[in-house]
Amino acid sequence: MMRRMRKALRGEEGFTLVELLVVLAVLGILAAVAVPRLTGVNVKAYETNAVTEIKQVQTAMELLYAENEGAYPAKADVVDKVEGYIEIDETKITITAGDDYDPDSDTYNLTVAYDYNTDDTDDFTFKVTRNSIVKQ
Repeated sequence: MMRRMRKALRGEEGFTLVELLVVLAVLGILAAVAVPRLTGVNVKAYETNAVTEIKQVQTAMELLYAENEGAYPAKADVVDKVEGYIEIDETKITITAGDDYDPDSDTYNLTVAYDYNTDDTDDFTFKVTRNSIVKQ
């Protein structure tokens, strides 16, 4: 029985150590090329998500303007009033009214910081006005 198995397996060949090492080297090179490209895609996705959420803030501000007959909320109330329209994840988004914020003006100036990985540093900061979102 053992002789038959040895005879049957004698014709079978496996991979040599060198062939396995070459395959591992090629896979390592592919991973080294692909990983940096994929991380760049993630950052772009986070930035796109931030802009989408900030557009919701803009929409909420315009709804507040319309409801208050041509006036934006008071500087101290901006965050609370905006939260009445959209759900703000305060671990990710921080809204600050600028020093030149004037509720009676026909525009506004907000700074919105977006932290997608909650490491206490803002990953994106945007200046938001009635007509624009500008990444800082």
